[in-house]
Amino acid sequence: MGKKSKRKAGKKKKGSSGGGNSGGGKAAASNNQASKEDKELDKKCDERLAELQYAEKENQGKELQFSVGDRVLCTIAQTDDLDDLFDEDDFATLSIKDMIIKSLARRIRHVKLPGTIVHLWYCNPGKKNVIYPYQIRLDEDDRLIYAESETSVIKSDLPPPRMTSSDELLFAQPPHREDCPICMIPLPLQQTQQTRYFSCCGKVICLGCIVHSDEVGLKDICPFCRAPEASGEEDKTRRLEKRIQSNDPEAMVWSAVLLSRTGNIQDGKKSMRLMKRAADLGLCTAHYNLGCTYSPYCGEDSPYRDFVEHDSDKALFHLEKAAIAGHGGARYCLGVSTSTHTGVKFSPSFLSMKHFMIGAKSGYAQCLERVKDGFAGGMVTKADFEETLRMHKESLDEMKSDQRDKAAALYPFTSWGERKQ
Repeated sequence: MGKKSKRKAGKKKKGSSGGGNSGGGKAAASNNQASKEDKELDKKCDERLAELQYAEKENQGKELQFSVGDRVLCTIAQTDDLDDLFDEDDFATLSIKDMIIKSLARRIRHVKLPGTIVHLWYCNPGKKNVIYPYQIRLDEDDRLIYAESETSVIKSDLPPPRMTSSDELLFAQPPHREDCPICMIPLPLQQTQQTRYFSCCGKVICLGCIVHSDEVGLKDICPFCRAPEASGEEDKTRRLEKRIQSNDPEAMVWSAVLLSRTGNIQDGKKSMRLMKRAADLGLCTAHYNLGCTYSPYCGEDSPYRDFVEHDSDKALFHLEKAAIAGHGGARYCLGVSTSTHTGVKFSPSFLSMKHFMIGAKSGYAQCLERVKDGFAGGMVTKADFEETLRMHKESLDEMKSDQRDKAAALYPFTSWGERKQ
């Protein structure tokens, strides 16, 4: 009987430990799934690179009339738009058969569109044996097309298109990230998880420096000004109010976040006022938060849902301001918003790929995944893809240090823009 009871107890113990680790098991399964998806995406990119290399190798030594960077006019076939072909009454009066017949009778015309050659000896994804002489980026909409033969391309004297001043600002590479005031290394990407704001001196310090400060005996003390940490919520609020009076936008955002969590409408309205004030002072985090708040896709769990109306124009304004200042989350949102949505999925446009490439070059992993998708699908050129990979790695290397790697091992958050396995 004693042995049986021990066996039962052992089984119960195993069962209880399994239940306790259910959360860890789900997290591990999620990480494994993400790792599997990353490997599949990397495989697609490798296959795409191999296809392009095969096309170049097969035509090595053959001369073409034009080279990369040349301005050309490319002849392409265009059909009448379906929206122009049908009237509103047609959808109510015509039968499906008549509509099909009318759509098949669309006029096909050949037009010459200006563009720039971006790649020689191009092949479509998955069709490496069908090789075209040129890949061309059209001026009209940044669309990438291929020339079926050399005869469909002629030299163009038209100058490259000039972007408007607003577009130049939006699609320029963002400024250098702000440095941690102690280690003087650019602050990490996930600031809410990998940095901390100190209301005593108004400094944002990376977690690597905070962990190192604890190790050398400066626990519960600001690593920058050596002031003791706030003794309680009242002391913390008093310090934040003092920083707000000094027009510190970081203090405004932190205070706004704390107020939004109370669930009180008056606190929520005060939170919005502080967030707008911080945005007026140029803080990109405040612009991003406002962009998400005004967005039609703002979730039901938003603390501002009861008194803030959705406004797509305001959302776009604040997201663009945040993206120009270097906020990767805003850049990703702009890329998604300029994609073509079909149900729960979306098809990226060439404009959205511009946003994703800028975000990826700054080190953002989500943007890089979209760029990989675009390259595997033929929407990103080989040169742009290789440049994006190189600058992505350089951005991550700039933010790395031994102290931050140690902090990443101690705390369960995403490490410096990369998915932690």
